[in-house]
Amino acid sequence: MTTIVWGRCRDGERWFWNAHIFGGDSEHGWAKDRNGAASRANAAAVKLAGGAYATMRVDDEAAEIKLTAVRAAKQAKAKAEDQQHTADGSNLWAVEAGYYDYGTRQWVHSRLVRLPIVKKTAKRIYFLRSSEPGEFEQGCVDRQAFESQGWVWSSRYSKIYGQPPQVPYDKPFIPPTYAPPSYRTAPVPSAAELKRLKQAMADAHPDRGGTDEAFIRARERYVNARDRAKTATR
Repeated sequence: MTTIVWGRCRDGERWFWNAHIFGGDSEHGWAKDRNGAASRANAAAVKLAGGAYATMRVDDEAAEIKLTAVRAAKQAKAKAEDQQHTADGSNLWAVEAGYYDYGTRQWVHSRLVRLPIVKKTAKRIYFLRSSEPGEFEQGCVDRQAFESQGWVWSSRYSKIYGQPPQVPYDKPFIPPTYAPPSYRTAPVPSAAELKRLKQAMADAHPDRGGTDEAFIRARERYVNARDRAKTATR
């Protein structure tokens, strides 16, 4: 009897699913959430069974292994494409600096960016750069400056190169934990303390040999303590 295994695992903000026949065909894809991935994986397993009797088993670890293989294949394909594009000189290159994504609370490492060349004139080299997911905008560099030194300054990428540069090592930024400011609450003065402060204010009066400055400070201490006592009794 045919045995079909299906499973799902998290892949960033999405869920990856996979269904396969031992030693045979397989299907995989992504869904928005865990339940959606389970539903699509189960449907794929039924499809693979082709109407025949089959034993189905859930194995999420198998989905994790498949996801690793899919990622590796994707990276290998991208590397091969980059090598081809490097050889034919149809691209410019830049490094996109790493940054902390506050939405996902993760550090996004610096990455190599390929900028396809779309046109060359006597003065300019025009290329495409990503603006929004799935969208591109056109940029340009001074051709004479670029060809004389192999790179040019860029306001967006710092520098644009003719050959893929080395991507710098990023030290992940960990934002400080927010802590609301703490304030010390002055203690509520007792009746005896209020009496003492009131007497000190009277003693500091210029009519009793004090000074204006000393009286003002003493009065401020007394008024603050009196107001705290009134607030506490409300």
